[in-house]
Amino acid sequence: MANILKPGLGELLRHLSELFDSGSEEHYKKANIPIKSRYTPVLRALAEVDAQTVKEITAQLQITQGAVSQTIRLMEKDGFIEREQGKKDARETFIKLTNKGKALTKTLKPQWQARFDAIEDLEKELAIPIRSQLQVIATALEKKDFSERIEDACKKSKTKKRPHNE
Repeated sequence: MANILKPGLGELLRHLSELFDSGSEEHYKKANIPIKSRYTPVLRALAEVDAQTVKEITAQLQITQGAVSQTIRLMEKDGFIEREQGKKDARETFIKLTNKGKALTKTLKPQWQARFDAIEDLEKELAIPIRSQLQVIATALEKKDFSERIEDACKKSKTKKRPHNE
């Protein structure tokens, strides 16, 4: 039986995320790059394709639409991105880099490469392909979500606790 007083998977993943983000933030500060680390995924997505909808960015990044929308609002406030109405469908809004965002992206590309190199070094040090393993976990949870897995565990737990002579 698992020790429920130790950190769970969610807590450990959040802690790892905080460690990666704080390390990135610290590096950005040292390099005098005025950016929040949470901007990085959106900037990388927009660096590849000139303009995208929030839905497209969300699908590409595999993070929630709420998180992407919140990040986009902050980036817009900081002047890195702008919104543009669709030419074919005015209901559609595209997110694109401003000139300030494009200049920042050029500065960041070598930084991003360094981050991916650092991830590869960490994977070699640990002898664990972290990114591919996390993708395997995500795929498994997309096939059978965690709620269903918890429900199955509860059923197994109830079965184990029943007396044999019932």
